[in-house]
Amino acid sequence: MSEDPATNVKYFFVDVPVKYIHNDKEIQPRLIMAGHVRKLAVDFVERPVHEPSNCRLVHDTGNTARLLQFDGQHKTTAQILIGRKTVPMKIYVEPPIDMLQSLVIKIQQEIKKQPLTRSDTLAKIGDVMGRRLEGYKEVGDKPRTERDS
Repeated sequence: MSEDPATNVKYFFVDVPVKYIHNDKEIQPRLIMAGHVRKLAVDFVERPVHEPSNCRLVHDTGNTARLLQFDGQHKTTAQILIGRKTVPMKIYVEPPIDMLQSLVIKIQQEIKKQPLTRSDTLAKIGDVMGRRLEGYKEVGDKPRTERDS
C-alpha cells in the first residue's frame, strides 16, 4: 500500500472483479455515453494499455467495505463489453469525499488531456512507421519480398 504525500490518503493498485464495482453517485453522477464506450471498447481490443480507473474503498457494515468508482466508468463499461471479468483500478482507502468531489470537478472542467501538437503527432507517427518498416524489411538474414507479407 502507498500513501499520497500531498493528502496522506492511502491507495493501492489491483485488478478488481467487475461484480464488486459500484458507481459512486455522490462523486460522479453523470450518465454513461454509449458512443464513448464503443470507441473505448474498440481501442481496448487494439491497444489494451490504458491508465487505471479510480475507486474509493469505503467501510460498509460489519467487516465489509464497498468499492465505489468515481472515475473511469466509461473505461470499465468498455472492458465489460469486450468480455473482461476484471479491470485494473487504483483504490483510494476511505479518502475525504469533499477532496474527491473537487478533484472530479477540477478534472472535468479545467484539466483536460492535451492533444499532441501537429509536429509531435507527425514525429510520433514517423517513429511508429519507422519501427514497422524495420520489422517488415528484415526476417533473419534475408530481405523480405512481397511473398513474405
